[in-house]
Amino acid sequence: MTQPRAWLCHWMCQNAVYTASIGMAKRYNKV
Repeated sequence: MTQPRAWLCHWMCQNAVYTASIGMAKRYNKV
């Protein structure tokens, strides 16, 4: 089984990138 801490870190990293990409898309569409 995978380590919970490593999985959580990976998930948070992906979530941060996803949120940032969504924010950039919204900001780009507004302009």
